[in-house]
Amino acid sequence: MMEFFAKGGPILVILVVMSILSLALIIERFLAIHKVKRQLRKQSQPVQLEVEASWPEPARPILQEVYVVLQRDPSDEAMEKVRDRALEKVADQLESHLDLVAMTINLAPLLGLMGTVTGMISTFTVFSELGSRQPQLLAGGISEALLTTAAGLAIAIMNTALHHYLIKQVDGRLAEIEELCDQAVVSWRERGSSDAASTTG
Repeated sequence: MMEFFAKGGPILVILVVMSILSLALIIERFLAIHKVKRQLRKQSQPVQLEVEASWPEPARPILQEVYVVLQRDPSDEAMEKVRDRALEKVADQLESHLDLVAMTINLAPLLGLMGTVTGMISTFTVFSELGSRQPQLLAGGISEALLTTAAGLAIAIMNTALHHYLIKQVDGRLAEIEELCDQAVVSWRERGSSDAASTTG
């Protein structure tokens, strides 16, 4: 293992550390998003705006804001405005740290390219001093160039795929929460209409 890092040089070490950190962030986000998915899927009772105990945890802040606003202004425009604003906050929470993963997608190939450049500089420096009499020394610079390029591309490809997957999962959970909220509002209005009709009758 140490020989592998020695061949890749300091840039390879940086890339490996970046890979480990980004993988840790991806695993943490996967678990957090999956927890929200479980909480939404295990909701057995209908959500009622006026019954806080029926609110699933991931949708709680949205339903709370929507319910408060609807009591003051029951219009669709007011409800949609506060719902969308609350959904943005939930989206920010679910997408936490994913911006760092996206940054590694851009940084990893650039660091790999830097490793290629430093490896070739090392190769040409040895060649200018010793010529081709010691090819094993030339191989060190070439190894650094190739290993860092491969590592940078591998990290970028892996993180791109995982980042795309997590963003799709976040979008799916937000759509579920939005649908749940809209259904709760419709049910609340229907109950309100029924109560008004029965009172009138």
